[in-house]
Amino acid sequence: MNVGVVLPCSGRRHFRRATEEGIKAGRNDRSRGERFDFENESAYKDATKGYNTRLGDKAIYQRYFRAGFENGYRAGWNGY
Repeated sequence: MNVGVVLPCSGRRHFRRATEEGIKAGRNDRSRGERFDFENESAYKDATKGYNTRLGDKAIYQRYFRAGFENGYRAGWNGY
């Protein structure tokens, strides 16, 4: 999936991991007839799935994770 976002190398990993999580959540919400609401997902709120200190600054990880999750959620909700 090409998201059209240019990120530093480490950011790409975080973004990709989060995008996969977002796709799953978006698909699940849509299939259950729930409203579109990625911000209410626990994975989006926490934005720490897959994080460990070797990945660097937690706040930067969370920023990329949330951006990727939102992107993936939209794609999953829309049938990707």
